[in-house]
Amino acid sequence: MLNHHWQDELAAPTRQLQIIVGALCAGCVLFMVIAIANVVQRGAMANAADMPIISYVALAMGASVVLARIVIVPTITNRGCGEIARGQSGATDAPSDAAGGDLMPLVKLYTTKTIIGGAMFEGATFFLLISYLVEGQAVNLIAAMATIVAVALHFPTGSRMAAWIESKSDLIDEQRQFSA
Repeated sequence: MLNHHWQDELAAPTRQLQIIVGALCAGCVLFMVIAIANVVQRGAMANAADMPIISYVALAMGASVVLARIVIVPTITNRGCGEIARGQSGATDAPSDAAGGDLMPLVKLYTTKTIIGGAMFEGATFFLLISYLVEGQAVNLIAAMATIVAVALHFPTGSRMAAWIESKSDLIDEQRQFSA
């Protein structure tokens, strides 16, 4: 179970990750505002392309990012948990606590999977907004808003990080029991 010392250990990494995910969201929102202002100023909505090829590609990329996120982030997590269970995480000075000596490797793994998950959607957001700038298709703007929400859903909280670490710590313990 969590104790106060462990929660104190998570405060700084959680804050750092909040800043990173917040910056990912802020960049997307700022670019969206610039794109909307540019399209409205040009009046490109009325002159939308007859065959919006870039829009089709951007929407396909947005959909593929969702599928890739579903596959890649759990794969990274499972591989990282396996490395921690085998003692290959590289952490030698990790504090022994509720997660055993696995606290800092799990924090690093949580940070990695959160940044990768958010960055995948950030890339899709920028491509959707660029296609909106080029072709003026409102569907790209709507899809970009959805991907910005997906980036924001990666925003960590102390309790969310702690619950994730606790569940993965249990998984690592099970892996160690079966491998012994």
